[in-house]
Amino acid sequence: MQPQNSLIKFLVDQGFTVFVISWKNPDASMEEISFEDYLTLGPLAALDVIKEITGSPRVNAVGYCIGGTLLSMTLPYLAAKGDETINSATFFVSLQDFADQWFESAKQHKGSWWMDWLEWLKLRSGEQVALPAMGSAAHWPITPAPGTYVLEK
Repeated sequence: MQPQNSLIKFLVDQGFTVFVISWKNPDASMEEISFEDYLTLGPLAALDVIKEITGSPRVNAVGYCIGGTLLSMTLPYLAAKGDETINSATFFVSLQDFADQWFESAKQHKGSWWMDWLEWLKLRSGEQVALPAMGSAAHWPITPAPGTYVLEK
């Protein structure tokens, strides 16, 4: 996580409010946590907090790695409830079924894809507003990125 190649810094510099929810490898204290708990205590709880802090009813979500797996199970859950919280979803390095047909037709493009994705994202976002304060009365900022859990062994 370096400023010169940080997608998060890039998005913030473009005026987006960015929240990062990280996966933590479970240890023995989490042996009773179910797959459903991962959904309700992870993405669903995070979406509620993000909406409370920003005041926005919609979120453009990105799922990276196992976060993409969690996001991919969140989307149909919300759809079944008629909940339109997630405005758009993007998956990076996620455990998804990449069909051979798509892979064969994909074209390589030189340079960064960030600007193309930024334009795609802007089309799916509402009007940009002033950044919200860090956290809220109910949800205080804990620690700057990347967090303290990354130091755990």
